[in-house]
Amino acid sequence: MKRVIFLARALTVIALAAGGPAVSAATVHTWVDEDGVRHFSDAPPGVDGSESQLIEIRDTRPAPAAGDDPSSIVNQWARAREERMERERLNLERREARRAATQTAAEIAALEREPEVDERNRAPAFVLPYPTRRLGYG
Repeated sequence: MKRVIFLARALTVIALAAGGPAVSAATVHTWVDEDGVRHFSDAPPGVDGSESQLIEIRDTRPAPAAGDDPSSIVNQWARAREERMERERLNLERREARRAATQTAAEIAALEREPEVDERNRAPAFVLPYPTRRLGYG
């Protein structure tokens, strides 16, 4: 039990340390050329005699939430559950297809066992009921 608690705490500390906000900065150079046009670039201007000014821009994007981390336990559990549901759905479809194929094969076999009757060249046959009592005798 102590080992489980230790592992849970260790994983929590690692997750908090790794998931801290990542701050990155980009360098932007701006300058005005001889025609009075202001330019912005991530590379310094060429050597044409124009002055450049360096602007530091901080990345203001928020750190990814815990729900966005694909390696989080919750997301791994959700992916495993989705994969399991997909496998179960495919297995059910396969069983249904196999059952339908077996049923179709049984129907085909039953039809093959039936004798074929050619009624085109045959005179019609009528079955008359056998009389149980004779007419005229009470």
